Amino acid sequence: MNLIEMIIDKMPANLKTDLEKAVYIYIETCKIFSFDSRFDNVPFIANFAIVNNHPNIKNIKDDRIVCTVWSSIYVDLLRKIGIDASALNTMGHEGVVINLKNYTIYADATYNSYMDLSRVKHNDKIINFYPIDTVYPYEIPCMIKSDGFDEKLDNIYKKIGYQVVDKSLMDKLKTELESIPNMIDKVDHIINSIDLTGYNTIDDAHYFRNVVSSCLNYDYKNIKYTYLKKSEDSGDVKLLWLLSVKDQDTYGYYLFDKLDNIRKYSKDELYEYAKLGYGIPDYDLINTNALGIEYPLKFKVPSSNIKYFFKKISFEHNKKKNEKSR
Repeated sequence: MNLIEMIIDKMPANLKTDLEKAVYIYIETCKIFSFDSRFDNVPFIANFAIVNNHPNIKNIKDDRIVCTVWSSIYVDLLRKIGIDASALNTMGHEGVVINLKNYTIYADATYNSYMDLSRVKHNDKIINFYPIDTVYPYEIPCMIKSDGFDEKLDNIYKKIGYQVVDKSLMDKLKTELESIPNMIDKVDHIINSIDLTGYNTIDDAHYFRNVVSSCLNYDYKNIKYTYLKKSEDSGDVKLLWLLSVKDQDTYGYYLFDKLDNIRKYSKDELYEYAKLGYGIPDYDLINTNALGIEYPLKFKVPSSNIKYFFKKISFEHNKKKNEKSR
């Protein structure tokens, strides 16, 4: 992919300010890229290769990204049109600081489960592009109150043709849920009320998780999330997103088990996935009591993944070395 042709060359002519252009590029990158499910699910050396990948914006070969890759791409695109921007490392995470005429902006498309990478794909408002005051080393900057900034974003959405989702459905759902006492029945109602067509990626799972949490007022005591994970010999990781909902001593389990489908599962049905090689990651095994299950398989990374990524690193290194020697 050539992002100059896909994004810069197609920038609407009615965008006059650097703020408008920065928002446009931000949203376009969120449309194109998805979070890399291999991150933290592969050996250290493979993770190192993923995190330290700084692709050429004229020749993008993979639409899977993590924070460092996205920030590298976004900074390069902004600088290409003369906007002052730089990556900000915040102790294991990375975002972008943009210096504009009237604002200093912090932009972060991959921050936490509410990531704009997911929100944009469902035409929701961006939340991690905001004005800041002071930048401290290794800290995610805090948003400052700026009168009229949200209105400016709304106007930019209209200029670039970004149709923000109607929030009236959410309000309607929250009202309906008030009359449903059982937590599991509440989740059933949410699933039956939302069009899940096309929900089949990690980004979709993140977004749906946020919808459920929002409708249930972020009841983290009774709502738990994890993934069933399976490593492929190619180095890829298959993810099945799992939601566990508790009502007193009863649990309901919901799984994205295939394209366009989320449904309730019994414990025995979940255990069937262990026979297919799916496991729960180490950090969630500690919380299996909270999930209400004793899953029979722990997520493991096969040694073949290491060989695959060593070959990939070696190939990329030799390729860059050859290009420099020409």
